[in-house]
Amino acid sequence: MFALFLPKEEISFDEQKIRDKFNFIFRLLIACFLSYQILDFLFSPIWMHGYIWSLNQKLEIEMSTMTAGAIVEHHLSKCGHAERIFLSALIVFMTWAFLVVGGFRNRNRSVWYLLRLSLLIGSAVGFMRCLQMKQRLYPAIHEAFYVYLITFSTGVLLALQPEERLSEVISSSQVASSLSQQQQQQ
Repeated sequence: MFALFLPKEEISFDEQKIRDKFNFIFRLLIACFLSYQILDFLFSPIWMHGYIWSLNQKLEIEMSTMTAGAIVEHHLSKCGHAERIFLSALIVFMTWAFLVVGGFRNRNRSVWYLLRLSLLIGSAVGFMRCLQMKQRLYPAIHEAFYVYLITFSTGVLLALQPEERLSEVISSSQVASSLSQQQQQQ
């Protein structure tokens, strides 16, 4: 974004590759952070939708008689913070694999294609979870929405490359301005 305001600098091909790697690693770390935050927000019993999701789980204990604090303690005993961080990173890498298989690495794909892909993945997960849960619709819808949201948001973070498009726009506008200057001189 700041490339519009800064003078063009000449960098070597190797330096450009290193910059691209660091850019991707940075976006990967932001995607992992976002994935962890969304996981914690949607499935934590502290929030209302996580609380309702917890009540609708098929567990060996009855959750409806427990307080929210006891439900949080139960969830943390089953799935701690380190496991959630690992799961969030795994989800980001799986999303990246879906993007590679979906053709985002070799061809220019639109955000609408990513939206359709994430809706398809979310629907498939929701359907499979519905079959697995046996007549528990709310958790299946909740988890399908989570998969859709995390696939789309992580996909946008990993697939969008605005600096490449800005450089194309800048170079095309420079070509157009140089052509118009040449026409005016003639």
